[in-house]
Amino acid sequence: EPSDKVETHDEQNQHSSEPTISTGDNPSEQLPEIDAHYDCLKNSYWMKNSRGSWIPSTEGQLRRELRKLGYRNKPNAGEHVSPVDEKISEIHLDRDVRFAGEVAGHKVGLIENEDGRILVTKGPKIIEPVKGDWPTIKELLTSLLGEDQVDYFYGWLSSAYRALVTGEFTAGQALVIAGERSNGKSFVQKYIITPMLGGRAGMAYRYLSGGTQFNADLIGAEHLIVADEVPSTDIRSRKQLGAKIKDIVANEDTSYHAKGKDAVRVSPLWRLSITLNNEPENLLMLPPLEESLEDKIMMLKSTMATNLPDQDQRASFRKKIQSELPAFANFLFNEFEIPVAIRCSRYGVKHYHNPELSAQLQSLAPEVKLDEIIVSVLFDTPCPEKFVGKASELEKRL
Repeated sequence: EPSDKVETHDEQNQHSSEPTISTGDNPSEQLPEIDAHYDCLKNSYWMKNSRGSWIPSTEGQLRRELRKLGYRNKPNAGEHVSPVDEKISEIHLDRDVRFAGEVAGHKVGLIENEDGRILVTKGPKIIEPVKGDWPTIKELLTSLLGEDQVDYFYGWLSSAYRALVTGEFTAGQALVIAGERSNGKSFVQKYIITPMLGGRAGMAYRYLSGGTQFNADLIGAEHLIVADEVPSTDIRSRKQLGAKIKDIVANEDTSYHAKGKDAVRVSPLWRLSITLNNEPENLLMLPPLEESLEDKIMMLKSTMATNLPDQDQRASFRKKIQSELPAFANFLFNEFEIPVAIRCSRYGVKHYHNPELSAQLQSLAPEVKLDEIIVSVLFDTPCPEKFVGKASELEKRL
């Protein structure tokens, strides 16, 4: 019979059930999860391909993969959105990442810092240590650097390799190897240091010398290389290089900065190596060795390596080097101990400046040249005259 009671709108809603979303045609069906993330920086998505690698994807491609997994693309009666849209909304809001890409030293997966979550899409190729001999590498390095310097190189590289393997990041000096042309120093950079540090290298001189502020091509490279460059001897470029070296060596974090994109803070494992010929115009690309920079640079002098091959044997020589890398990795990780006299708690190994290179670099410094000019112009007589005057008068006289 009719009732005097009238239900309010809220009471009517209490009697009705909330709409539910069924992922497939069968409400009880459990569909497989999709491994995907939303990239806030690029306004796109990342999905894993059939080989387990992360690849960038559009929303349309993500929808297609969800439909392949059995997610419905249209809502049923009582549903506000389809299961496909529900899953995309979840990925967009709950699986967002501030940055996605390669980050030097980091393995594939999610990492998080104060800026947000970061999806590392590709990791380094780490050479596994294997017991064995490495005579070709040993002769190459010993003859190139000499017995008195090679332990510094081993210490520098073993500290970097250990940080890469263990994931316990440590700082490392910038390594400078200077010497005569075509003596094997660039070969060591390319075929020993780079593979030992994960196989990824970036040409860094433009960024380090202030030629560009963008470093997107360097964030994923463990080994930053300066080699075969046209060096700038301008004091501003040299000081800029020194400032960047200090930043790379001393700071754990840096900004990923791509053109047209907001900067994102990341923590790459970087090691910088610089090879150059020991002519004055090349040495003068190095920054002035100020007190705050001295301990952040390892400077080794190189001579001609004794086992460099002829042109027609270079391919086989590279293969020989490659075959010995696992044994060399075992030496660095399990056998080599940095001698007590050159150990350093911060960098693993103390900095070293080859005395000949230091003297040569010091003699080329602008202030030294100015001093020589002043002495030759003003004080070239047996009874030096005294100069009193303004700086502009001294400049005119010089």
